[in-house]
Amino acid sequence: MRRGVARAGLWAAVVAGATGVPGAVVAPGALGAVVATVAFGGCADERHGAEDARDATVGDATNGDVGGDDDGSADDTDVGGETASDSAHEAEAVGSEATWIELRVDAREVAIVGGRSAALTFEVPPDALAVSIVVVGVAPTLYALDSWTTPAATLVDAGWLDTDPGAFLQLCAGCANRIWAIPGVFSAVAPNAPDVLLAPGTHTVTLLSDPPTSETVRVWVHFKRPVASGASLPAAGTLDLDLYFTGAQGLSAATAPSDPAFQARLAAVAAIYAEVGLVFGRVAYADVDPRFRDIESINGADSDLAALFATGRDDPAAANLYFVDSIFEGGNFFGFSGGIPGPTALDGTGRSGVAIALAPIPGFPDMVNTTIAHELAHFLGLYHTSEARPVGKPQIDDALSDTPSGPSTNLMHFMGGGETLTPMQGVVMRTSFWTRHPLEAP
Repeated sequence: MRRGVARAGLWAAVVAGATGVPGAVVAPGALGAVVATVAFGGCADERHGAEDARDATVGDATNGDVGGDDDGSADDTDVGGETASDSAHEAEAVGSEATWIELRVDAREVAIVGGRSAALTFEVPPDALAVSIVVVGVAPTLYALDSWTTPAATLVDAGWLDTDPGAFLQLCAGCANRIWAIPGVFSAVAPNAPDVLLAPGTHTVTLLSDPPTSETVRVWVHFKRPVASGASLPAAGTLDLDLYFTGAQGLSAATAPSDPAFQARLAAVAAIYAEVGLVFGRVAYADVDPRFRDIESINGADSDLAALFATGRDDPAAANLYFVDSIFEGGNFFGFSGGIPGPTALDGTGRSGVAIALAPIPGFPDMVNTTIAHELAHFLGLYHTSEARPVGKPQIDDALSDTPSGPSTNLMHFMGGGETLTPMQGVVMRTSFWTRHPLEAP
């Protein structure tokens, strides 16, 4: 969501008066999760960003490869399960660290006709800890799931965009598994609350576009699975970061690793995330075109923000943070997240990152640290504990039972400034596909 002075609907941003910030370089832990991917449509290892070389300084461990070439295909109605396992590949372990394992099928493109798709099915394995669905279309069209059913429950109610009380925010607040319709690139993860049941077996989804379109989109389904059979979600996790610098406030990939003020910001964010068992692992530093120092448009496929997010290098296991001087469109923004959550394992789209404005905004305190933590938490899957309530509209709170409603010191309140997180918020953040986990002891 965006954070700042101006607001329009539900946005992953902080507008001069909101929050979001994580940070600190910590020695990486070992990866103990499997990411299985079933791809509906398009080549799963196609990247959409620029391929130009960039200078990058990498802190600590070597990043695992989450790519690979796989030319498998699926039939027209059912993609997943054993078909995906036929395409498994495992990267080598690096020292004491295991890299991602990804099961991948390059499947099909999906047709949306008159704003809805036909039913798509996929098989969720019994040991799955989480499932991610990513839809890639073209902004400014909104995309989302129109329905999601499992053998045990309905996670997304059919027709919700016309009936849900949160629809004025493009949000399915009443869905068992909350989702947000978003321009260009949609992403959803289940479970996104500890009490959401992720049942194994056949899942069925339909897609929507708004306004209704007839087009072809690409869809990926990812599974997060434990290496150890029967393991549950660990109480700790490690988050790798790719940090991108535009020259804002004099910072670059060469200077930021040793800049005391910048490293203090990362340490402040790390302290917030440590409350819920998250630490930072590999941190990479890279430069991007200085024309992005001031972001002057945030909406549409050709906006400055979309172009900035599309510059990410091919490192989909790490969350992308971009540091700019200012973000302005109808008002000043402290920060902006590309989604809730961001698009899983997909770099180079107009939604593949988090932007943070470093230049002071006159009349406002320094909120950079909490903005990083707040916006990155959106990218990992957290919603606002309470949304702003327009006149005549219902109050919309998040789906977590241990977060407070109304003004609070919680990191994720829409007004920002807080620094606390709850245990359930920690579960959501550790469920994220960007969070990896220490390997179980033999």
